[in-house]
Amino acid sequence: MGEDDRTPNDAGDLAEWEYASPPTAYDLVRDNLLIRCARLAVHGLFRASMHCYHGIRSVGRENVLDNLPCIITPNHTSHIDNVAVFASLPWRCVNRVCSVAAKDYFFDNPILAMMARLVANGIPLDHKGENTRGLRLCARKLRDGGGIIIFPEGRRTHTGEVGHFKPGAVALCRGLKVPVIPTYLKGTFESLSPSHWFPRGKQITVTYGEPVRFWEGDLADLDHDAAAKVLEDRVREMQRAAEDGPPVDSVSGR
Repeated sequence: MGEDDRTPNDAGDLAEWEYASPPTAYDLVRDNLLIRCARLAVHGLFRASMHCYHGIRSVGRENVLDNLPCIITPNHTSHIDNVAVFASLPWRCVNRVCSVAAKDYFFDNPILAMMARLVANGIPLDHKGENTRGLRLCARKLRDGGGIIIFPEGRRTHTGEVGHFKPGAVALCRGLKVPVIPTYLKGTFESLSPSHWFPRGKQITVTYGEPVRFWEGDLADLDHDAAAKVLEDRVREMQRAAEDGPPVDSVSGR
């Protein structure tokens, strides 16, 4: 197993990620002026759709804005989940936030790959964990003060319920000492579930919870899997609260 194929398990390994080369040639120009402007233009179209068609709203987005760099961990039920998260944050976050995307699904097809890069500022990551180059780029972006969207379930659920959380976000949180923001997406499943091919005009609400620092206090004593269960439970609690109709404190995208 080569150096690039090792799975880092502690802060010492994570510290090395900052100096790793980007996983794709695109990442060499990810932040140049042309790509940044193209990404803003694409997001203008999607934001208009999110506001006009879905009436998107956000709750607690100051938990992200006041805690950058951070890891945003939404539940995952739809292909428009990433779009909803980006549309719920201010414009200045479009080029500052990246999203982890499945390498085998989005980056094997050139058209899907370009959409993932422009719409989600996507970082390709292997579902099987066979290499860590994408994770190294995540670490670099966090060290630069940005945000990373990681869907801890890995794949979309098919029921609309919060699924089992994997420990990757916890490991990254602990290794780099950046907070995790538990996030719940309401309405994306009803709009575009895995069984539908075109979004329906359902209202979407993005709720950002209080930051969690898994390297501090009692949470530091948990292993990665147990800590991931804590994160999963927090998002489940947010789902239950959302079903009871919590107050919405802001309209997103401003």
